[in-house]
Amino acid sequence: MRDRVKGYLKRILPPTTLMLDRRVDQLLEENRVLRDRVGEVSQELSVIRAELYSLRADSLRERIRERSSTELEGSPETVVSIASYGPRVPFIAPMIESLGRQSIRPDRAFLWLPTKDFPGGVDDLPADVLCALYDANVEPRFVGEDLGPHNKYFWTMKAFSESVVVTLDDDVRYPKSLLERLLDAHRAWPAEVVAMRARVIAVEDKRPAPYETWPLELGDLVGRPSFGVVGTGVGGALYPPHCLDDHVFDIEGIRSACPRADDLWLKIMSVIAGTMTVCPTGDCPLDYLPGTQETALCDENLYQGGNDAQLAAILEYVSAFTDVGDILRKISETV
Repeated sequence: MRDRVKGYLKRILPPTTLMLDRRVDQLLEENRVLRDRVGEVSQELSVIRAELYSLRADSLRERIRERSSTELEGSPETVVSIASYGPRVPFIAPMIESLGRQSIRPDRAFLWLPTKDFPGGVDDLPADVLCALYDANVEPRFVGEDLGPHNKYFWTMKAFSESVVVTLDDDVRYPKSLLERLLDAHRAWPAEVVAMRARVIAVEDKRPAPYETWPLELGDLVGRPSFGVVGTGVGGALYPPHCLDDHVFDIEGIRSACPRADDLWLKIMSVIAGTMTVCPTGDCPLDYLPGTQETALCDENLYQGGNDAQLAAILEYVSAFTDVGDILRKISETV
């Protein structure tokens, strides 16, 4: 680095003396000292920020506890539903903060958490997460029956069957226009599932091809309701009331067929109910939160064949009460 700087200066300045070399060395040393000091200040600010979060969280904890114990009743027009779990929660405050900055706010919002990961309830949540929950008006809820990724929709849809439910993943920072865009699309297609990010179900011989071959590029299916489009959930998805078959709440079916593939379970249940999925835009960049991808499902589900095995199990499960051939025909005919 030093030699490059010297070489550059010698090319643009007149013939120089040893003084230039000494001045370059001095500037480089000052830059190093400044860089180290910036790092030290950043660490000090992080400590101060953590202390401030802790102090504020102590004052908010009881109010959040009261909020999380209110009854799940009524029919709010729009409900946002999120789920997380132990190893992920320390990283999710920015996601919750992004929900609080939405241009349109939901009537209620929930963060579902397994009791086994948080036996102390609200007391076990990180201070920055508690502050973000309070500011964004998100209610933490703790469930003894942990359904993994299905917690994201299950308990909210069960409690609010007449509401529009928007599901969000916990590992992404969302743009402030997300909820507004979902609701705009819902007004255009009120009976369909709306997903901001989706795949096209690739078909071979009238059956789904391996999941990893399903394209993210929707082509002429952008803005077009289709049985052949499946929302991937991570970009945000909207479910109108009664858009899913009632078997969606079969806990034993979930556990046996697809414990880790909630998107596929919801897709098949929507097709059975005669509901299509629409992706209003083909452009949905994702702002993943640092630290969240070490525990992500995508490696197992996408690259290790997990989604293929679970989709086969879902189709086997639904064959007991519906015509699987009809499901596959609907998917094939609209791709």
